[in-house]
Amino acid sequence: DKFAGTLVILNDITARWLVEQQVEDANRELERKNAEMEQLVYTVSHDLKSPLVTISGFASYVQMDLQAGHTERLGEFIQRIRGATDRMMSLIEELLELSRVGRVAEKPVTVNIHRLVQDISALHQPSLAAKGITLIIGKTLGSLRADRRRLTQLFDNLITNAVSHGSSAPKPVIEIG
Repeated sequence: DKFAGTLVILNDITARWLVEQQVEDANRELERKNAEMEQLVYTVSHDLKSPLVTISGFASYVQMDLQAGHTERLGEFIQRIRGATDRMMSLIEELLELSRVGRVAEKPVTVNIHRLVQDISALHQPSLAAKGITLIIGKTLGSLRADRRRLTQLFDNLITNAVSHGSSAPKPVIEIG
């Protein structure tokens, strides 16, 4: 048996294993970034819908009043539409800034929370009225040093969500305090 014996072949797969680990790490990172992108798209679409709802509501009021021959409130309605349009433009500008920089943060300023919530609630008046919702704003909200845009976005989202997903009670109330 001159051919009998043992043949041992060793193949070092360390390099291949390292490449596979890098691919797995890259895939995990890609999944994480995709989840972040989904959240961003959801947030942006949610934030952009709010001014559109306001514009649509006040445009309906304008149309109804024009059909009825009432013009005394048209100036107010158009002002609300312009406010919501300005808000949407601000959101779009923020989004563009975010795409360039990666992170947007304004310097903190002193914000009168009561006045801010009043301004935001005025934009939501059509949707509040349509659902018969009473909005109560606490008198002792005070002031806060913060990023005004982020606070505006926060309260706008809270009111929008409360109107959209709130109680189906006969006389719903939203209270901010």
